[in-house]
Amino acid sequence: MNESMSSRRYDWWRHEPASSLFLVLLTCTMPVKGYAEPPAAVHTATIEAMQFSPASLEISVGDRVTWKNADPFPHTATAVGQQFDSGIIAAGETWTWTSKRKGIYPYICTLHPGMKGTITVK
Repeated sequence: MNESMSSRRYDWWRHEPASSLFLVLLTCTMPVKGYAEPPAAVHTATIEAMQFSPASLEISVGDRVTWKNADPFPHTATAVGQQFDSGIIAAGETWTWTSKRKGIYPYICTLHPGMKGTITVK
């Protein structure tokens, strides 16, 4: 065997494990199709005739709830424990909240405390 062939084999053998390790690491860090987080759902609660409809919603962490005020006067969507507060939602306007934690969140309209709803985040 001549000197140049021996060197080539040696260099190839010496670097081959490193290139294999690179391929393994590259493969392990690539995103896997089919295992992505499901997209967040958007739920709608309509405010109409002095009530929230539906009065109860069951959602997942990360989901969004949009309140749409279909009444001719303002309302709020305010959690009893202050986890969320829409402020004034004018007639024809909307407000959206994104759930961040599991729990049961009763809420009211602070302008009309008889209006009640509940969001359960699972």
